[in-house]
Amino acid sequence: MIAVSAELQYEVAERTSFVFSVHPARSEHQRVMSEQVYIWSEREPRHQQREAVDADGNRLLVVSSDPGPLTVGYTAVVALEPFVPVVEPHGESEFDGLPADVYQYLRPSRYCESDQLTRLATRLFGEEHRGVARVQDICDWVHGHLEYVPGSTDSSSTALDVLHGAAGVCRDYSHLAIALCRAVGVPARYVSGYAVDLDPPDFHGFFEAFLRGRWYLFDATRMASIDQLVRIATGRDAADTAFATFVGSAALTGLDVAAVLTRADVAGSPVPPVSTVSTA
Repeated sequence: MIAVSAELQYEVAERTSFVFSVHPARSEHQRVMSEQVYIWSEREPRHQQREAVDADGNRLLVVSSDPGPLTVGYTAVVALEPFVPVVEPHGESEFDGLPADVYQYLRPSRYCESDQLTRLATRLFGEEHRGVARVQDICDWVHGHLEYVPGSTDSSSTALDVLHGAAGVCRDYSHLAIALCRAVGVPARYVSGYAVDLDPPDFHGFFEAFLRGRWYLFDATRMASIDQLVRIATGRDAADTAFATFVGSAALTGLDVAAVLTRADVAGSPVPPVSTVSTA
């Protein structure tokens, strides 16, 4: 079991509508055992709220607030039962046999300009390895090429920017790995989530590659164990999975994110920090 929490504090300047993506996904491999949302504002009632699910199945919290301080909090306990293959796939899915909803994860996207990385990706990760081994080679290369430097990138930085700057944070590692995967014909998508004991504590960005008919999870940062990642949302890149978007005027004044093993799981031994399991 993993206990997760997120608290976001805003100073709202005018009537503003938010969409938050902080709820863990529900699937056969990830069960939300309990959860609670709390919203605080100076005067009641000052806000409205509802839950929604987008076209990708991501759970959303929609909040509208009048001007003033606003705090949105979420807590949950999540049980993970990751799929672990008996034999890791050595091959990759044929292009003409992919499920229709997977093709979008082969195309360039806002932060993952895979079409501009084809030559580099083919030279580095051509046909020597395929399947999990090729994606792992990409993760190893990204991890070795980039330096983890908070503040070195911003919300406009793309995979190409990160490649040239050779530094970034978790979302940048994932964007570059995704772009390289797509450039060699491996569908890949961005995953946002919680990671146990992440340092510094924050929402985490990792990714999945589609191999032999299912999604496999990877983390190019090596900052967390794969079996201790709690999925929130998936999308083409971080633009589809932002923890908050809003229409109006508001400033984020505080962010507190945590994920910890519950007492029953503390004695367990974690898997290596880079693995090929999926909670899809």
